[in-house]
Amino acid sequence: MFTEHRTQTLAACARHLSDFGLAAEGLLDSEDALSPRLTLHFKDGRREIDVEAHYRPTITADAAFQFAHSSRSRRVLIIADRIHGRTADTIRDTGIWYIDSAGNAYIRDSDLIIDVRGRRPTVGSPPTAALDTIEAPANTNLFSTVRSQIICAILTRPDLLNQPYRVLAEHSGASLGATKATVDLLSDSGFVERFGRKTTLARGPELLDSWAQAYPNGLGRSNEMMRFEADPTAWHAPDSLIWAVSGEQAAPEIIRNPQTLTLYVKTPGREIPADIIIANRWRKSPTGSIHVSRMFWTDLPGFRDMKTAPAPLVFADLLASREARQIEAANDLRRFDVRFESLRPTRL
Repeated sequence: MFTEHRTQTLAACARHLSDFGLAAEGLLDSEDALSPRLTLHFKDGRREIDVEAHYRPTITADAAFQFAHSSRSRRVLIIADRIHGRTADTIRDTGIWYIDSAGNAYIRDSDLIIDVRGRRPTVGSPPTAALDTIEAPANTNLFSTVRSQIICAILTRPDLLNQPYRVLAEHSGASLGATKATVDLLSDSGFVERFGRKTTLARGPELLDSWAQAYPNGLGRSNEMMRFEADPTAWHAPDSLIWAVSGEQAAPEIIRNPQTLTLYVKTPGREIPADIIIANRWRKSPTGSIHVSRMFWTDLPGFRDMKTAPAPLVFADLLASREARQIEAANDLRRFDVRFESLRPTRL
């Protein structure tokens, strides 16, 4: 039955891709039925795109993030019998490509945008009801900006789950109501478990990976204040400024000769203090190598010290760089660094 459903779905997706002007070479004849490598050819002959595909009867956002994070390919295409609207919204926001048997799809490249939503399965489509129970609660985005702040604090200090909500709210820079709602949502999603009066973080590695995957287009984008161009290694901050570095400059023991600066600053508003810009002769540039963002947290342990961002944030910023050396460093930290010990899977 599974093979039949898979064949039906792959054939339907191939037809939809053809309708979109793409021919999917390798989709139906791959030796790897669950993770075929395929090539999308533009029918007008412009070019082709190599893609690593992953088929599952149904998919959650967490599973999609895992596939994208573990992939060695720049392009990942999620294929499913059905992708629910709320799941599609979440993975679309992080830039992951997908298509389902109904023709809902998101594929975006330099000269290509396919964004189809709201199509319902036709009669005879492969059933997915038995798997729908693993969906996250309806009408929620687990990795919205405020929830991501709270999750960052939890990933940094899982013990905060056993503190009053007020304490977690203060550390994450969120309201008390948002903090309680986020912990409840994490519990409903299986990331937090309650045993009597004790609350523990469950599936920590999966939550870290999913949160980090969503970070660039969510919390990271929301908190970015400005980019500058200058020497990223020759800078200094005013004594009065509260700041923390992230990304490659937070991990000099594994990344030498950094080429970027990721800096978080604590300011009352959205304005970067002029004295740090003037003193370092930074020049505004939308593609600059110096990224300055708002510091949203308070009194969370830094990756190395209080002048470095929390470990999960360093991990997320390294991944967000999309540079091979930084991504490799992020994966090394994730697997071996003692600061991720409490989140590390037992198999590693």
